[in-house]
Amino acid sequence: MVRFSSGVRTDTLRPGVVEIQVIEGGSGRNASTWYMGGRFAEPDLEAEDGCGEFTEEFRYRQTTRESLQDGDRVLITVRAAFLLDRCCRPVDGTHVGGRVPTIDDHNTRSAAHGGCDLPPSGIGPWTSGTGAGGDVFESWFFVKER
Repeated sequence: MVRFSSGVRTDTLRPGVVEIQVIEGGSGRNASTWYMGGRFAEPDLEAEDGCGEFTEEFRYRQTTRESLQDGDRVLITVRAAFLLDRCCRPVDGTHVGGRVPTIDDHNTRSAAHGGCDLPPSGIGPWTSGTGAGGDVFESWFFVKER
């Protein structure tokens, strides 16, 4: 799931804007990579006076049959320069300093980790973006068996 601080035009959610790659890890075969095919799941659309439809979040669902295994790293790329906001400007997607908090299962933001609780501006919280618009948002997570 990807969440935005404001509406994004749903007509800009097109193939190629989001890509997911997997780097195999764990105790078996390692370092092979594969592309996880997917599609946009229905976003929560908001009609706005004939100006198009917008969403503040979307889900990207796997369409391939490969399965993830313990230790795999899943890389997520969102090409924010191709997503347009309500004013038709590219979304500001720079992932700054690796300090953007994660969203836990209860839809609340968890605290940033490490020694930099506040961004360089001195006001918080950490968010993605530098104010320039565009760029590529990249992140990842590791698969862990329970």
